[in-house]
Amino acid sequence: MATFIKPIQKSLPQNWYPKIGYFYSSFINHLNDSEFSTKAKDIIKNETLNILGNCSNPNTSLKRFSSTGVVVGYVQSGKTTSFTALSAAALDNGYDLIIILAGRSNPLYLQNSKEIRESFSFAIDKDKAHVFSLDKDEGDTIKEIQNLPLTYLRKKGPFSKPVISVHLKHQGHINALTK
Repeated sequence: MATFIKPIQKSLPQNWYPKIGYFYSSFINHLNDSEFSTKAKDIIKNETLNILGNCSNPNTSLKRFSSTGVVVGYVQSGKTTSFTALSAAALDNGYDLIIILAGRSNPLYLQNSKEIRESFSFAIDKDKAHVFSLDKDEGDTIKEIQNLPLTYLRKKGPFSKPVISVHLKHQGHINALTK
């Protein structure tokens, strides 16, 4: 029996209200004006802040929190733009580590990986974030993240900066990543 997923047509009440900062502003300004109208950018902003506001607030005094989300959509429907905008907004609001499971096949993974790296080029070029992703079919992002100095993820310190890590959506990779 098939299960049909329907999108929610209205915004959910938020747990908290995220702010717009450097990462989101730079990402949205990076979008091509010929492909994204002002109205489209406003829709992306509203949806992004609503999604993030329904996630756990990393700035609360809670020691542990758990939240899982999923992006579902048709081919070329804007999924990558949506989760990239969400990642940028999450960085602005205190998340230090973003793990993106992108693509079930190498060609799709490489396409998503390249797009994410290009979308965050403003932060990579200014050394404001570290992005682990592959632009070609070689290397191992899991080894890169295993060798990541913990000083990158500390809130304070000369080397602290957020990390975005893009991985193939494959059970073997997910198991290795969790280890």
